[in-house]
Amino acid sequence: MVPRGASGTPEGREVLEETKTIARALEQRLGSADPRRSKRELNRLGLKDTAALDRINDVARLVDWTHRAELRGTYELTRSLKKGLGLSI
Repeated sequence: MVPRGASGTPEGREVLEETKTIARALEQRLGSADPRRSKRELNRLGLKDTAALDRINDVARLVDWTHRAELRGTYELTRSLKKGLGLSI
């Protein structure tokens, strides 16, 4: 689990870079890093190893979760900056 504000630490930035690399690999192989679509694509490819399929789905979910956490952090930062710049008339 990526702690809140982890992208401000070297380890957090490294985790985010690794998840972006994994997301690009999933997109290249499956057309999307979205875990909701990956199951359909894996079935289309005809993979039969259920343990490998479950692992791929787990990784896709973690990548998606990390991406959403990063978006939330960016949104919260933007919102707090805008709130701090509010009109003080």
